[in-house]
Amino acid sequence: MVIRSALTSVLALLLPAAIAGQTVPDEVFGLKSCGSSPPVCGNTPSAVPVHLFSFFVDGSGFRDRGTVTLAGAPVDVDGLAISPVHGLLAFRIDRAPNGQVDGSYLLGLDPHTAVAYPRGPRLTREVRGAAIDAQGALWTLDSAANELVRIDPVLGFELGAGLPLRESGRPFSVSDISDLAIAGDGTFHVTSRNEIYTLDVTTGDLTLVLTDTGTGNAGATFVTAAGPRTLITFDVNYIDDLFRYDLSLPNTPRTLLIGNVLPLFNAGRGDLASLPNDVVVARCAFRNGSGVNPAAYGCLSAPVVGRTWRATIDTTPLTAATIVAFALTPDPGLPFLGGEILVGLAPPPSLQTGMGSHSLTLPSVAAMIGSVVPTQGLRIDNVGPTTRLVPLNAQDLVVGL
Repeated sequence: MVIRSALTSVLALLLPAAIAGQTVPDEVFGLKSCGSSPPVCGNTPSAVPVHLFSFFVDGSGFRDRGTVTLAGAPVDVDGLAISPVHGLLAFRIDRAPNGQVDGSYLLGLDPHTAVAYPRGPRLTREVRGAAIDAQGALWTLDSAANELVRIDPVLGFELGAGLPLRESGRPFSVSDISDLAIAGDGTFHVTSRNEIYTLDVTTGDLTLVLTDTGTGNAGATFVTAAGPRTLITFDVNYIDDLFRYDLSLPNTPRTLLIGNVLPLFNAGRGDLASLPNDVVVARCAFRNGSGVNPAAYGCLSAPVVGRTWRATIDTTPLTAATIVAFALTPDPGLPFLGGEILVGLAPPPSLQTGMGSHSLTLPSVAAMIGSVVPTQGLRIDNVGPTTRLVPLNAQDLVVGL
């Protein structure tokens, strides 16, 4: 059953938020892992702790989002990417007992708390760079096999064979200090240490754009809000600075954006990711407080004005119903029945009930664009003679185009 007044209730939440100017700024997310810093983390290319951070495209508003954790323990991650539908993604880096990387796993990341949750199986890859294109395809760089690999952004498995990379007809060696970035016009770029290339994803051919001196660009992302070919990079050169390039100019000099990022430790590796923020892109932002709630509530489509937003909640054989709660404000985590309530309770949230599938058609109202509506999934399970309400993760709906 779906509550018939859901649309009216959600509109009552969306419009005040829009009028109040509750919009999402042009934000970039980054990862910094620990490395070559004994005794902090040992003399390894990358290790825990890995911190998630964010900043605005003009260099203001820098925030340390905390140590990335999985099931309560610090985890080594790289290959940061972001999608309007799938939120913030990264890849866990696994190591054999001898310290060598022996696999990667796709993870989802809560952008507010840096809590990770598993998305897919173990891949025999070393994913050091990742980006999502305008069609929602997740592309990655495997620095061990020197290949471009497509990954399913929902289930985390490989889609087809990897594509070997080449430069001037010769095999190209992908550094583990590398990243993948996509410009506003759809052109793929690869940063590898101090070099920036364009990449033909149909052939695997790389073309050198520029070589910088003494840099190690482990992270890269285009920020269209600052210019159609403005590239921000994370240089893990023992000072760990963020730089900006204008690739529309030949042999562009880089400019310092933010210096000495997170000086708690020297960087091992790192990464950057951002959305194309020249427009307000509709998206779902995963959030899960301390991580105690099951991560079982996900978006199937983005909350675009004039279209139908769709979501799903994982059910079990014991599930009697599922609920999506639409609220005016988020909550960092109110303890409740062994879990956490992640949306504000004043005014009371609007509830939409169903059985795993949820949807809502948003009207074409321009005033909604930029509004943020916190939502949370809940599940009603019949356990023996009792009925149990199970709080799930939250999804903050950013209404846009």
